Amino acid sequence: MALRRIARLELHPSSFAPHHLSHLRFPPPSSLRHLRHLGTHNSPSLLALRTRPTSKIVSTESCFHNVFRRHISASTKAYLHREGLILLRVIAYGYSFIAVAFALSFVGALIYIETFHPTPKDLPFVARYNLDLSRALIKWTENYEGAIETMRGVVSELGEDGWAKKKRGWRKGYMMSLSYLAGLEEHERMIDDAKAHYQQILQLPRENESEESLWREERVNAALRVSKICEFKNDLPGAQAALMDAVSFASVNPSNSNDENRTSNGLPPLPGPASKENTPLLLKALTELSILHARNDRQHLALELLTTILQARRAAAPVEKPTASESSKEISDPCAEAVTMAYIGELLFSMGDEQQGLAWTKEAYRKSEALAELRGACKECAIVAGRNVANMLELMKDRKAYTPSSRGGWFGLGADKTLEPDGSVEEWERSVLDLERIRHTKGK
Repeated sequence: MALRRIARLELHPSSFAPHHLSHLRFPPPSSLRHLRHLGTHNSPSLLALRTRPTSKIVSTESCFHNVFRRHISASTKAYLHREGLILLRVIAYGYSFIAVAFALSFVGALIYIETFHPTPKDLPFVARYNLDLSRALIKWTENYEGAIETMRGVVSELGEDGWAKKKRGWRKGYMMSLSYLAGLEEHERMIDDAKAHYQQILQLPRENESEESLWREERVNAALRVSKICEFKNDLPGAQAALMDAVSFASVNPSNSNDENRTSNGLPPLPGPASKENTPLLLKALTELSILHARNDRQHLALELLTTILQARRAAAPVEKPTASESSKEISDPCAEAVTMAYIGELLFSMGDEQQGLAWTKEAYRKSEALAELRGACKECAIVAGRNVANMLELMKDRKAYTPSSRGGWFGLGADKTLEPDGSVEEWERSVLDLERIRHTKGK
């Protein structure tokens, strides 16, 4: 009986609840019967939810526009429209002014470059424009990479095809472009590329005397640069061969450039001291050749060339205005003569004739020091000569070899003179410092 009574008992959910939730009363299952219809598709409750009217949602954007329309009047709109147009005009005029100013400055820069570095008119317009553009890039922006790329395009566009049929100005412009490109590459340490372009100038066909004189300087300068590059790379035979070419190109007489007419030293026949064939360009090439000989233990060849150069300079007519920078283009330029004398003094001192070397160096100092405040080249020569005198006195003092002497010098220099110890090492060093304080000179 007890089991039957228990079976008839109606189980209530609260009987299974934990003890601490026993006070909660759950609804009986019979009260949840109406919820069974919510899961069906045709449930009246679900249909009621679907047909219930939705509330109208107003977006914030529409509210903003409504508020904006309410608070901006017609006069305000007209003001904003007018001010906006004014701002647009200011921007348009400003950028137009900047563009016009930039264009005018660019054209002015090209005109400036063309004025001081004129390009041959026989070159194409694009080549002349690019040549001036590369110079402008270097002068105002120092953009060497851009200038090199521009000049490579110019050289590639011009080419060498039909050299014999080209006009004289075109040939001059092509050599000018090659030389300028090689100089830029040398500045950027592109040594091999620079050497190739310099040699390209040397390998161009030589013209007759009337045309060769127009670009002789370009060829000589290219040969001198090739010699410097070869010497930098320890290629002494290549450096000497390039200097021989420079002397040949600088020779006024074309027959002297032939290989069969060269002397035992490999040089073409040099003109006499008073010959009109002596030119500043030829003496410059011979000076560089003598310096190469002196650096490579061939002092006797160097001294022979230097004495020949000095004879040519002294035999020429003296310049009218030695203080003018234009006198540097003359053979008898006093600064160039002082430089040659300083070279001779240094050579004599290194060859063991210390007193004669000191005498030559002092004479070079006195000749250049008189023009130091007027010309920059004389100032540099005087500084170098003064330092050499101080160094020679120091060396001779250590060896106790500085004694008075009355021996004559080369070409009469130092003859009837006594090499008195006029000035100590400290005095000569002070004189060099005085020269270095000269900041500005009137000419080159």
